[in-house]
Amino acid sequence: MFTIIGKLISKDGRDNSLRKLWDDVSPIMLSDGACTQEEIDYINHEMDRNNGRFTNDNSSVLRFRNKLIAHNEANPEVRWDEVDSELSLLIRMWSLLVAWSSFGLFQPFRSNDVAFMGLESCYQKSELAALKNSRGNYLDKVKKWSVSYAHSGEVDQGRGAFSTLSTKVTIRKELT
Repeated sequence: MFTIIGKLISKDGRDNSLRKLWDDVSPIMLSDGACTQEEIDYINHEMDRNNGRFTNDNSSVLRFRNKLIAHNEANPEVRWDEVDSELSLLIRMWSLLVAWSSFGLFQPFRSNDVAFMGLESCYQKSELAALKNSRGNYLDKVKKWSVSYAHSGEVDQGRGAFSTLSTKVTIRKELT
């Protein structure tokens, strides 16, 4: 996960990173009305290459990735709530891009039964039920991050990255 986050926020212009895509596309999204100026300003501030959220000084996640995974020179501490904080911004950026450029993703996550298939012999039923419940709760958080403004945390009433397909059947009786 830390390696993927590192690639998403890469400052190398040769990488096809989320950072690079955001820099290229966010002005177009703004002109199309797909997001607000306040949110773009906030995200741009957080993504600033020198003083933003994703620097070794400001990000324990990036520091962990750079110090342990990339260079194996130290083992800095990182907490999962810090990972969540950084993921929430990246997920919102990604969600804005997906909602602007497509119809969204239908059923992007496998069901809990499929995700944990084959683990029945390794865990008790109660443990698997707890895992499934925790996974469901976490995916609910991910979905909430995707539709919450990055700068305020309020829910954006617009369309997000995750779409649902619904049908409605109306039966009419014609009077003769």
